[in-house]
Amino acid sequence: MDWMIQHMGSRGNYPNYKLDGALPDYTANDYTIEQMQLVIRHGTRYPVSSGMISINNALLALNQSKNLDLMGWLNGYKNEYLFSRTGQLDANGQQEEYLIGRRFAKTYPQFTRSLIDSDSTIISQWLRVSSSWSSRTLQSAHAFCIGAFEGLGTLGPANLMTVPVFSFKENNDSLIAFHKSCPRWQKEAKPLTNQILEPVIQRLVSPIASRLTRELDIPVAVADVQAFHDACTSEVSMHHTIDTFCKLFTRQDIVALEYLDDLKHYYKYSYGLPELNAKMACDLGKYILASINAMVDKKEDAFKLDVKLGHSETLLPLRTLLGLYQDRLSPNSSNQEIEDRQFKLSNFGYFANNIAIQLLSKEGRFYVRILDNEKPILLPGCQRIHCPIDQFRKVMAVKTQCNFVEYCSVVDVI
Repeated sequence: MDWMIQHMGSRGNYPNYKLDGALPDYTANDYTIEQMQLVIRHGTRYPVSSGMISINNALLALNQSKNLDLMGWLNGYKNEYLFSRTGQLDANGQQEEYLIGRRFAKTYPQFTRSLIDSDSTIISQWLRVSSSWSSRTLQSAHAFCIGAFEGLGTLGPANLMTVPVFSFKENNDSLIAFHKSCPRWQKEAKPLTNQILEPVIQRLVSPIASRLTRELDIPVAVADVQAFHDACTSEVSMHHTIDTFCKLFTRQDIVALEYLDDLKHYYKYSYGLPELNAKMACDLGKYILASINAMVDKKEDAFKLDVKLGHSETLLPLRTLLGLYQDRLSPNSSNQEIEDRQFKLSNFGYFANNIAIQLLSKEGRFYVRILDNEKPILLPGCQRIHCPIDQFRKVMAVKTQCNFVEYCSVVDVI
């Protein structure tokens, strides 16, 4: 089980166990936190509609096999993949976001309390919490806020408080689910990714399909293998078991399928199509910089805490824009390049993964610090983790020379 957890790719649980016991951020003792912007992926969820269909179809197909060594677990198996749960956070996902909120409050206690007035009410001009159009990001926003402000309100025995959350409309959102509002990405990214990945899928997945066809004595296609793997990772992330769908795979299979998932995300949302994916995060990059400048200039509409709950489609383009985990992968990458890759979602792209942008001050000077999954990280272009504001502005100025509306427009050729 421990080995499998290290190879879950984008479907892994957030590693709360590594971060429990949060203490105040003593590394920032010499600095004053002026502002924080958080961008967080939703927590562990049930599969979306297509995933629910494929898992339920997989269960029907596997029931035809007589191989009890591999499929005996189906006897008495309780199917939790109900269509009424499609895309919703499961208990793990709710807990992930809640614990991120709790750690935030414990790590930055004075900053958190500064957002609340004497009537146990959120100071609305200092806090903004936003989610995309989907219910899972809205659930995640509420879970984070419950954790962050628990004990500071007046509701119930846990002294909870209500926090306003703004949700963007689908297809009208250039800050969180911007892939939905970018026709150029919709037109180019998916077909290009599919075209690039097809030979890799045949090379890596076809042998698995052939082996399972023999072992299960039922027809198993490449698409079936991918459905079985999706179900396997869902079983691990939601039910913490490797004794169902995962029994179909060897460790070599899991490593190959993990890499294939990384390669898909690399092209579809990140450095594989760098110009398209980085510029898709253009408005978010501009917003981050403008928010920092507004706080430095002490503008009345500047938020002290700005939290956005989104998707992999939010975090990966943002990391691409910032230059984090930059790597060179291709369908022809060598085994050594694959093994040594920086772009490995199991290490950073799991459920509830997050980026924090902190504006700090010290002796009248401002600095920006980036946290990747709650750990400080050096921003490419900066010489140190506490990046002087002018240096940060220069780095971001180069990255945000773009226009989201113009770039995402599709010109129809007659």
